[in-house]
Amino acid sequence: MIATQCRYRSPVRFDDLLTLRTRINRVEEKGATFGFSLFRTVEGKDILAAEGKISCRSIDASWRPIPIPKDLRKALTG
Repeated sequence: MIATQCRYRSPVRFDDLLTLRTRINRVEEKGATFGFSLFRTVEGKDILAAEGKISCRSIDASWRPIPIPKDLRKALTG
């Protein structure tokens, strides 16, 4: 992982039922950025609790960036 960002919009409690929705924002040769939205349900209505993004890189065993494997890239962009 190379970067994360999160904005908290409303509080949640320990026993709240939460829904996490994710999406692919961008796919690059050696990494991808995923977006997310976290909701809690109140009286049947989804309330945005947090939103943000996570940027990840594909690396080898020595932690050097490498191209995303073709089959994974196809799945992410497909």
